[in-house]
Amino acid sequence: MGRTFNVDSVPERMRARFAGQPERLAICFWLWALFDSVSDEDYPAFADRCMREVKERGFNCIRMDDGAGLFCDTRGVPRGPIRWHLQAGPYQATRQKPGAGSGLIPKRLLELCRAADKHGIRLIFSSWYYLHTNWHLEESINAELFDGLPTMADKIRYFTEEHDRVLRLLRENGLLHVVAFVELFNEFDCMNYTITGIKSTPEQIAEWRSLLEAAYDRLKRNHPELLFAYDSFTTRMRKELIPRNVDVLNFHDYYMWFPLYGWLDKSISGEIQNDADFAPEITCFMRKDRPHCEDIIRERSRYTKIRNGLEWIPRMVIYNSLDPEKIPELERRIAERFEAGYDDLLSRLKAGVAEVTGIRDEVLPGVPLVMGEGVSCCTCEKVLFEERSDKFWRLLEEQALILRESGLWGTLVRTADNPGDVGWKMRADSLRKINRLFLNGKE
Repeated sequence: MGRTFNVDSVPERMRARFAGQPERLAICFWLWALFDSVSDEDYPAFADRCMREVKERGFNCIRMDDGAGLFCDTRGVPRGPIRWHLQAGPYQATRQKPGAGSGLIPKRLLELCRAADKHGIRLIFSSWYYLHTNWHLEESINAELFDGLPTMADKIRYFTEEHDRVLRLLRENGLLHVVAFVELFNEFDCMNYTITGIKSTPEQIAEWRSLLEAAYDRLKRNHPELLFAYDSFTTRMRKELIPRNVDVLNFHDYYMWFPLYGWLDKSISGEIQNDADFAPEITCFMRKDRPHCEDIIRERSRYTKIRNGLEWIPRMVIYNSLDPEKIPELERRIAERFEAGYDDLLSRLKAGVAEVTGIRDEVLPGVPLVMGEGVSCCTCEKVLFEERSDKFWRLLEEQALILRESGLWGTLVRTADNPGDVGWKMRADSLRKINRLFLNGKE
């Protein structure tokens, strides 16, 4: 039934590099694994506890920011301890956030890899620097990596060097085998727009593809036993941008995000740019003393410029302004949308998988597919429709079987599931069951 993943189906040129890899990857999306508020001294125990919890919930893999950009500066000089901040100080109430803290990133990465090795967890390395990580860093670093690397060629060159440093550190410490695969950037196909707000031209696409292919060739020469991946924000990957020398294609499919939350989270589509754009159907759930867009901007500008991610400003306003007494009614409305659209959501999932599979077959036949982000994204830790709904988790069980039968090498359950998230304990049994279904098939 279906096309379950088989290593013998991958191109022969890369088959040897799959030796020793898990048959399938049950992925925990833990973007901020290195950026918790615990001290460097307490980090080893923290990493060990979290890896144990990851394994207990049936995951065998973590996708994370590996700290590229924070090993050495653009001159190649090692950085000292790094400080990181909350996204917007006291106005922060979103999921997937680091804790404010500081530490030596290479040291923390080594401790995390040791804990992963102890518990049999593989790691997917990527960089979210230009999409999210810069929000949490000090302006001195961001000025260097934005203004000091003005072209895409500069950015690709520097981050290739940084990933190489990451991997050399692991090699020197006998830990390279914990790596499942490496992505140069998270969501590269929307990175230019994220930074500049300008759509890419065909000429730029052709240039960047060539630069990416050269970067991956360099990393493969230095680390021939590893797998390298291209990551896209969508199932509608731009075929002309996909590097033709990668070993894995990683796509994202937030097929529930807009159907369930788009009416509330209109910043997704750019419909909310400032306070005047909040519609009555949104403000009716917000406190009268809510913060405003300028409050968020002022708070963030205390430590760094806002260089991208402006659409998250109104999102943070909404999520930090919800009236606790009105959240049950908000969850009821989301539940109604979910019930009414249940079958359509599954159809959207199947259509997305078919779409990305067709693109893969045309550009890189046989290369494994992974869904490294997606499903839903309620980024508010106060709204718990998903955690409370048994039917929502039954849909995720169907999702696991659909993705297994479609031949995917790896998938997550949903983006929100990671240590520290509100659902991590509430739905531990559900996570175990869903991961078991993807890894082993129907019981």
